[in-house]
Amino acid sequence: MDKSIFDKAGMLKKEAIEHAKTVSIVEYLESEGYVLQKQGDYYRMQDHDSLVINAQKNVYKWNSRGSGGTVLQLLQEKELFNMNFREAVIELNKPKNNRIRSEQGMNFKEIKTKEPYAFPYDRMKEDTTKVRDYLVEDRKIDPDLVDTLLSKGLIRQDKNNNAVYPWISKGTIVGHNAEGSYVKEGSERFKFIASGGDTNQAFSFQTNNGKLDKIFFFEGEADALSYATLNGLEPNSKYVSMRGVNNDQVIAHQLGNEFKSHKEIPTLVYCVDNDQAGLEFIQRRLENPFVHHELGEVPMYFDIPSKSEHVKDWNDVLIKREGQMLSDIEKTQPLSKTSIKSLLEGSKQKSNEYEMD
Repeated sequence: MDKSIFDKAGMLKKEAIEHAKTVSIVEYLESEGYVLQKQGDYYRMQDHDSLVINAQKNVYKWNSRGSGGTVLQLLQEKELFNMNFREAVIELNKPKNNRIRSEQGMNFKEIKTKEPYAFPYDRMKEDTTKVRDYLVEDRKIDPDLVDTLLSKGLIRQDKNNNAVYPWISKGTIVGHNAEGSYVKEGSERFKFIASGGDTNQAFSFQTNNGKLDKIFFFEGEADALSYATLNGLEPNSKYVSMRGVNNDQVIAHQLGNEFKSHKEIPTLVYCVDNDQAGLEFIQRRLENPFVHHELGEVPMYFDIPSKSEHVKDWNDVLIKREGQMLSDIEKTQPLSKTSIKSLLEGSKQKSNEYEMD
């Protein structure tokens, strides 16, 4: 601890408090693994989209909580860092958080050197009961699938009982994200993306070790697990979380790896949410399909939950069915480009089961 931030009486110096306020909210959150989306002159947290940051003034407002202020108040938010005032000042005065202002006094730059990514094995627990209960009891995912992934280390549990989803490349963990196995009353589920990881990679699992016939892409881990539970695992297939709908590099990387390994490209099946963001993603894929320089356009299909079920994503479907697998008659059939185009055009003309919200 830097003693220079305290006076002789052990109280925080005024200049230490003022210095703490100059630490960039945007850069601090990103250094802690939070994903921010830039919208004009403002930034919005991906996991808490009602938290808006004014980067020029270096203040934030959390609309759904009725809170806001400087970076000092941010570190005291219970759902984020849960520090007291003294802890926040000490944290922001640490050498790793040194910042310098630009000449305009608006932007902040980090002095520290970015640390390479390393998976925190020391924070993982051998007992994965909490995460298993969360996925099986709360999310209604097939217990056999959960047990298999836990036993292989493809899902883990950390010391805070969060579900940890490693991103594995050639047998090495190159990144990870996590989510809380429980939600405190009145708060949102904890979500985290580790900084420094290879963002081309993502959580995934597959049904073979050789050439793939299909790769299924989902907005999140629970959706991938839910879809596999509902429809059963398909042979020679891979299930990948894109961590949202704006990570085309994840799709491109999966395709590139498959071509390098087998000189062929698999069929892509996009299984996104049936909401505005999901339907806009589908429209982008139709307008800008992936094209291989040797093999041409990559074949693609689409599968989204039915609006007639009054659900948005695949985990909603599974929970509504109380974890029951779809029968052979009920199993979803991915739609071709022609079919999904007709569906999207119909949604613009009239309200139907796939109407865009």
